[in-house]
Amino acid sequence: MTISEFYASHSRGHLRRMVLMVAFLMSAVTYFTWRIFVFNTEYPGLSAAMLLMEFYILISSLAVIPLSWKVKPRAERQAPEGLKVDVFVPTYNESADLVRRTTLAAMHIDYPHETWILDDGDRPEIKAVADELGCHYLARSENTGAKPGNLNNALKYAKGDYIAVIDCDHIAQRDYLDRLLGHFDDPKVAFVQAPQDYYNTNAFQFDNDPEHGCLWHDQSLFFQIGQAGRDYIGATSCCGTSTIVSRAAIEAIGGFPETTCTEDIHVAIKSQKLGYKTVYYPITLAYGVAPVDLGEFQRQRLRWGQGNVQAAHQEKLPFTTKLGWIKNLAYTFFVIFHFEGWARLISYFAPFYIVTLGSYPITPTYDFLWYFVPYVLLMYFFFDELGRGNTRLRANEQMAMSRFVVYVASTLAYFKGRIPWVVSSKAFIGNFEVDLLIPQILVFVANVAAIVITFIFPDYEALEDYGVALYYTFVAWCAWNAYNALLVMLRSMRSAENKRADYRFPLPLPIEVNGGMGRVDKLSATGLSFFVPKDFALPAGAPITGTLFLPGKSLAFTAVPEPGMAAEIEGEEKKIYALFEWGKETDRDILDQSLHACVWHRKRMWFGVYWYTALERLACRLGLMKDTRPTAQYRKFVLTRSGEDDRPELGILIADPVADIHEFIGFSAARDEVKVIWREDLGLLETPHLVEIADHLSTAVASSGPNDVKMHTYQTVEARLRDVAQGTITAEKGLMPEAVKTPIKQG
Repeated sequence: MTISEFYASHSRGHLRRMVLMVAFLMSAVTYFTWRIFVFNTEYPGLSAAMLLMEFYILISSLAVIPLSWKVKPRAERQAPEGLKVDVFVPTYNESADLVRRTTLAAMHIDYPHETWILDDGDRPEIKAVADELGCHYLARSENTGAKPGNLNNALKYAKGDYIAVIDCDHIAQRDYLDRLLGHFDDPKVAFVQAPQDYYNTNAFQFDNDPEHGCLWHDQSLFFQIGQAGRDYIGATSCCGTSTIVSRAAIEAIGGFPETTCTEDIHVAIKSQKLGYKTVYYPITLAYGVAPVDLGEFQRQRLRWGQGNVQAAHQEKLPFTTKLGWIKNLAYTFFVIFHFEGWARLISYFAPFYIVTLGSYPITPTYDFLWYFVPYVLLMYFFFDELGRGNTRLRANEQMAMSRFVVYVASTLAYFKGRIPWVVSSKAFIGNFEVDLLIPQILVFVANVAAIVITFIFPDYEALEDYGVALYYTFVAWCAWNAYNALLVMLRSMRSAENKRADYRFPLPLPIEVNGGMGRVDKLSATGLSFFVPKDFALPAGAPITGTLFLPGKSLAFTAVPEPGMAAEIEGEEKKIYALFEWGKETDRDILDQSLHACVWHRKRMWFGVYWYTALERLACRLGLMKDTRPTAQYRKFVLTRSGEDDRPELGILIADPVADIHEFIGFSAARDEVKVIWREDLGLLETPHLVEIADHLSTAVASSGPNDVKMHTYQTVEARLRDVAQGTITAEKGLMPEAVKTPIKQG
């Protein structure tokens, strides 16, 4: 996604949002006017709890509107030459391999800078990484102040005017500094923040749409909508990584704050109180490790929640006079949001109490649905439009179910002193901790029991007093709670299935193996799985040799079958699992950094610009609007050969299913034409397909680490590309024919 595409996605549907906001506010006034008058004094405790829950939902929803309504479109700004920049990679107990990967990428950021490993664990293996790579190394024997203390210690030695903080699991792309430094043209800018995003897209918090190439995790709404809206009002939140801070601003606030367990939000509030400005740059420039399982997800969210509550408390929000009302609201909202845990607690267990005991929070009435249904539907449609499709009701409900207990615990941080800093494990091996699911199990059991009791022992008195509609509304509420609790339990079990120590990217790249052509299934620097024709046989006991085709290069490799992983037959193909045996560390680095340069393969795998809202999807189904979203069906990895060079090269073919104007992405200099000889879903083409290159559309950085790769996008005007995209061009499914095999060279 480009910066112009990002802001274009936010501008759509403005009229719908206006109309829905007015309708929602009118329905809210109508509903709560009625709701107050049907308060059931016979059950004051339950009635008060339910009414408070509903008021909380309304107030927190209203607070979102000014924080998300408008965005501040920003243009790319060129980084001035000659700035003194330090890149900090703080670490405590993370593995040497993880730190090495991050540091290698950081050292190869294009803009001149100094890279520092800040080792709060004082470990010889991390010192060895710094010595090998040639970067600065600082260690502390005592980790006083945890991460912010580590950063403050580094400020004594580093001399840069700007500090880029990159957590030790985040892989910076090579244009990281070039994209962000230009926004410090105003000396009053305290920090520039980019989105926090992740490369392990199968982590616990993800819920994706592969068909339309859309990624979603539980922070998507915040980074896609919330941060952009905060930027408009000048209240961007610092997020601790993927950020650059001004040394002058940090020194003005007395260093990175060490009194809470989230120094990032504290930096934002303190700098804003001194009159500093903030900037949000909405394009991802570094990719990290998302919590792989429920346990890591909850521990991370607990630390974030506790730190947000404590920072707001220490800075006297929302009553400080050093921030305007809108900024007070913006930063106080981080506290308001965590009270969701209490609202969810009521929501998950109140229906059981109501249905089984017949204790209703409203007086007998038949009018409930007339007031409630319009209010709830308008709330859903309005906030779905306000979130530009990122609200994702079903997925968000699962995330809320997953975190409600830790959000309750987060609010109690207001009454606590110093809270120990809990470091995320950043591991890829999932664990199933059944004790963490006890709250969800209780929700499931209680609500299923309520449903069973309702049907076995119907409450005829309640049916007569409230009517069938209201009675079974509470039963449906129980079913919704049980459904989401069950999905969280299943999600937790699935996230624990990964038992590999490194993340394998699902990339259908071309691979030449033992003289035949295949297709990668999943790939990391330690191993891979790949598909070959099912009659393809590997010599017993012999190593697997072949070539991987990567952006701008091909990489020869040797591998061995992965122990305990037998070959699997899937249709007409065989899937083989293997582990690499690298002869040179540089070859391993080439593959590792190529995979973590996520920009190029997200053009094929996760290319979605934005999610459609519910109303947009409905309009498409009714034929009132054309679905213009691209689909994975028309985006494919291809292997090409140019007329000037017989060496095969990786490319991405993007065919428009309707128009005759298509795109081709290559990773080398422009050619007048290329021949497509392989496509991921067709294999080798019987007749190489000629693609004539027309206009050059753009060039973008597509690399991290030592790989200097550019991604060139060209326009091509040939209708037959659509035939390739639709699969009407046939392919040879066997081993590579000699006529094609012979010209393919390794190297």
